[in-house]
Amino acid sequence: MSILILEYYINQSRGGGKKIIIYNQGHNGGSYKNEYFLKLKSKYISEGYDVLNLNMPLRGMNFLINKYTSLPVNPYKNILPSEDINYPFLGTDNHQLFRYFYDKNFPNKKPLSIFLSGNYYLIKNILSLNNYNEIKIIGHSGGGLQAIYYMFLIPEISKGYISSGFFTKTHRLDNTGGDWEHYYSNFIMNNNYFDLIYGSLIDESGKFNRELIFQFNNLDPSCCGYPYSKNFVNLLNNLGKDLNLNLSAYFIEKDFHKIHLNTLYENF
Repeated sequence: MSILILEYYINQSRGGGKKIIIYNQGHNGGSYKNEYFLKLKSKYISEGYDVLNLNMPLRGMNFLINKYTSLPVNPYKNILPSEDINYPFLGTDNHQLFRYFYDKNFPNKKPLSIFLSGNYYLIKNILSLNNYNEIKIIGHSGGGLQAIYYMFLIPEISKGYISSGFFTKTHRLDNTGGDWEHYYSNFIMNNNYFDLIYGSLIDESGKFNRELIFQFNNLDPSCCGYPYSKNFVNLLNNLGKDLNLNLSAYFIEKDFHKIHLNTLYENF
């Protein structure tokens, strides 16, 4: 069985709060090197929230060298993520590695489940230790996509804020690349992006009572850039209005690949 270790930080409010913000950082590594994270962490702790800080697998504090991890690659496909990675490897932050996961002892275990399960069980464990009455999640970049998956899987999360982290492939027709968990995971190949959105809005009683907020920036150089993002924002807002869902999106002018704090604070 493969071994994958994930680390996390939980910053607790002085009052031992009953509210929690789950934060999932994206591809650029550790949360603490980003000013927007430091500011939002300080704000929410001052308002009585605990803040659970997570990173993507193999990124930031989760970067591991080979002696601490083993990840069997599917021998039938015999494909490696890129030419610069040889297995076994000394260390990598290329999460495409998960795409080729296969364990003969657990043949039904899908690559996406390995990719998500570490942070998923960290979240579930933290929630089980505290009787939180308000649970929200913020995700940026690749961490935004992970945040939607966690909302889909954990109905206790009532509200999500996704910053430059979720995009349908049909809204970026000129982009043949993209992260496998976004475009080519088993879930996406057998469902669609709107199954993921709608499922994240359904609460524990089966009603559309949860809320999702998306934010995009017009100067974002990533796959969520202009003009495709603006079209997606319009689509999401129309869906929220027409279907009476707690679904909204914001397009930020003259801003780059980061969380726009004013929009976050005003709407989240």
